[in-house]
Amino acid sequence: MKKLILNLLLIFSSLGASAEAFDSVFNSFKDADDAEYVKVPSLLVRLGASRVNHIDSLPMNIKITGIRVLEVPESIGPKFEKAVMEAGRKCELMLEATDEGNKAIIWLEPNGKKAYNKMIIYSDDDHTLVELSGKFSPKSPK
Repeated sequence: MKKLILNLLLIFSSLGASAEAFDSVFNSFKDADDAEYVKVPSLLVRLGASRVNHIDSLPMNIKITGIRVLEVPESIGPKFEKAVMEAGRKCELMLEATDEGNKAIIWLEPNGKKAYNKMIIYSDDDHTLVELSGKFSPKSPK
C-alpha cells in the first residue's frame, strides 16, 4: 500500500511539474529591471476571443482562456533565452522558424494524449515570451 501511495504521489507531482513548464521563467524575470509583464484577465480574453474571425479555418480547435506576455531588456536577453529553452524541453515543439537571424519558436504544453493546455510563443528578436492558456487540440481530418 505504501508503494502504491508513493507511486501515485510521484506521478501527480511530475504531472504538476510538466503543466507549469514556463511558470518559473515568468516568475524569475517579470520583476527584472525594465521588464514588461502583462497578464490579461480571463474576462477580457473571452470578450476579445468572441470578436476573432476566421478561427475556424485554423488546423486546431482553439479556446483561449488566458494570456501572459513577458518582454525583457536586451541586457538580460541571453540569460532569459537560456531559461526559455530549458523550459521548452518540457513541452512539445510545434514550430521553429528563423528569418534574417531572428528566431521564433512555438511550443505546446500537453494535457493528455490529444489536447494541449498552453501554447507558448517565443521571439528572440525582442526577447518576448507569450503564453496562451486554454484548450488546443488538432482538428480531425474530414
